[in-house]
Amino acid sequence: MIHKIISSERRFMKKKLRMYYYRLTAKLIDFKNFIINTYKKMKESPFSFFYSFAGILIIFLIIFGIVSLASGKSDSKDITAEADNASLYAEAVAATIKETTADKVTTTENITTESETTTAPQLIDISEITISNVDLSEKNNKQNAVSNSDAPVYTDPNPSINFSPKNYSSVIYGIDVSKWQGNINWQKVADAGYKFVFVKVAGRGTAYGTLYYDDMYKKNIEGALAAGLDVGVYIFSQAITEREALEEASLIIDAIKGYNITYPVVFDWETGYHSGGSPYRSNGAKLSNSQMTKIVNTFINAVEGAGYEAMVYGNAYDLSLFDINSVAKNHKVWYARYWTYYRNYDNYFIPGKETPVTSFPYQMWQYKDTGIVPGIPEKVDMNVAFISSTINITVKKDTIYTLKNSTVDLLGNVSAINSTSKDVTDYVTYTIKDAKGNKVSLSQALSTVGNYTVTYEAAYLSEISNNPTVKLIVCTPPVLTAKYSELTLFDSSDNEITTNDIALFINTTIRNNITRATDFNNKDISGSVDIILPTPMYMTDADGNYINDINDNTVMEADNPVLINGIYSIHYSVKDLAGYKTDKLLTINLVGMKSDNITFTLDEITDSGFKNTLDNVLKANLNIYKSNINIEYDVTLSEKLSALSEGINNFTANEEFSVAYTIHNDTLGTLVKYCTVTILPASETPSGEFPSDENPSSETTSAESPTFEEDTTSFSEDTSFENSLNRN
Repeated sequence: MIHKIISSERRFMKKKLRMYYYRLTAKLIDFKNFIINTYKKMKESPFSFFYSFAGILIIFLIIFGIVSLASGKSDSKDITAEADNASLYAEAVAATIKETTADKVTTTENITTESETTTAPQLIDISEITISNVDLSEKNNKQNAVSNSDAPVYTDPNPSINFSPKNYSSVIYGIDVSKWQGNINWQKVADAGYKFVFVKVAGRGTAYGTLYYDDMYKKNIEGALAAGLDVGVYIFSQAITEREALEEASLIIDAIKGYNITYPVVFDWETGYHSGGSPYRSNGAKLSNSQMTKIVNTFINAVEGAGYEAMVYGNAYDLSLFDINSVAKNHKVWYARYWTYYRNYDNYFIPGKETPVTSFPYQMWQYKDTGIVPGIPEKVDMNVAFISSTINITVKKDTIYTLKNSTVDLLGNVSAINSTSKDVTDYVTYTIKDAKGNKVSLSQALSTVGNYTVTYEAAYLSEISNNPTVKLIVCTPPVLTAKYSELTLFDSSDNEITTNDIALFINTTIRNNITRATDFNNKDISGSVDIILPTPMYMTDADGNYINDINDNTVMEADNPVLINGIYSIHYSVKDLAGYKTDKLLTINLVGMKSDNITFTLDEITDSGFKNTLDNVLKANLNIYKSNINIEYDVTLSEKLSALSEGINNFTANEEFSVAYTIHNDTLGTLVKYCTVTILPASETPSGEFPSDENPSSETTSAESPTFEEDTTSFSEDTSFENSLNRN
């Protein structure tokens, strides 16, 4: 009996010494990395050969020291074999994981909630990270996840279940794979009803912590995406510092660039033991709960800072090594727990069956590692994601209006938050139905005026959402039809048509100019038409005060309005219920004469060209000339111009002729303004000038106001006459 006690104590001391040894090993790893980096820098030195030799000698001495410190034959052989093997395959040793957690050396401390860092650390350029050129992964026995402590008792350990994921809609079935699953026929996986897969992208060696890529990650991601599966990714972590967690995040984020990763990027941090009893570097480092929580949060923040969803994976023991309750408040958890009922038999989880009970929420359960899936030649991990209505979609507008054949951002009308308060708006989709309930595409809806119903939904991992609906109304702008777009009138008339008649006609025309105003449903909206009058107004009273009321005719009649010549713009605007607006413009040209007397000298009347000169001068005598203004000569002037065209000049000094400007209006009749043309003796007055007391520059017109449009009408002008006007 005493012998057995002594033997037990020896084994305990031996194991304890071995654990101290591996803690020293972890420290030496950092020294090794320092030596490697120093060696790279020394290679550029002219003494590179000497430095290389010295470096090799130092490394040899370190290895020798490690071997010498080893206690126990079997453990010494394991580590010596790894150190002596020049190939990086030395880390790929066969691993078995001890089932109970009582044998594991952990640090006991009071666990406090680690506040999560919100600032995302900057990713590391992978060129600065040491990465193996071979896959160093081990085919792990996930014994740590096996436990029946919380398993229900099933009377039939192997019931007859014809299992197919297609038969169940309240959970989502998926798998996770690495190179150990071999070449996968992904279409068969998808056809079997599996909806998602987590692909191992990379890992870190369990002894020395060298990073590596999974040999099959690209092929697996591309195959799964081509088959229509949602893809997430994970890295097998052995990080024991925040820097190493950041390296792992940087490595996996760089590896998945260019792929449509719709499921999370997972931090798969695991503990374990090698075949000789030596621990993985993860548990060998004896990290405190606080240290491990910082490492987890470093990875999470780096991944989410890069725009991906982060997730943590683990069994009950590994998750207990950090503050899982704090992490699970804001991030998703993938829980590994294998019950014998599933793992040792060909049984599969179906909705309604019991699930593990934990102190923290989890969204996905890895319930066995012995699954058989069509298209996969090896056994595979089986997962279920639990659907719950935890995504809340909020709409900004209940009704969305858009124009026919335009564009509209329907997703810009919503926001979505999941159970961890994360913005998951990017996962919102929608369906559109027409008034008859038929599904249509957005392009189809935008091509046809009508009312549509848009239903939003979101699904992310194990969460589904509420389904709010909004109205989509595809319409056309309001129709606005006007009788006149331009109106040209004299500011007064020299016949029986009074200025008051002209003013009343203008006001009435403005009020009644819109003949139709309808929305896209052909509903009359003429009552919503706005009329914007010019500023300043086109008429004043006798005292020069502007008359702005076009509706009260009695006021105008009492005030004897004066019309101010110039170009005026009246704007019509109508807006429908959708907020779309249509505008119309009415331009009113109020024409006035600069002078009622124009003079020429006899020596200016030399040939038939005088007719063109006279026409141009008469046009220039108006502040605005439009094509509907007629210039009519009296009979005598017409005859003399006709004779002049035949070479006969009958003009004499001191002759006066009458010229009439006329504008015909269907309502008012013909408006007239008269002008006198006087012929002076030769060289008495410069040709074509207005008398000094009738200088047109002394006329005041509203065209000087910046609110008026410029008259763009052009006509042929006589240069000599233009010069004479400039001299005046």
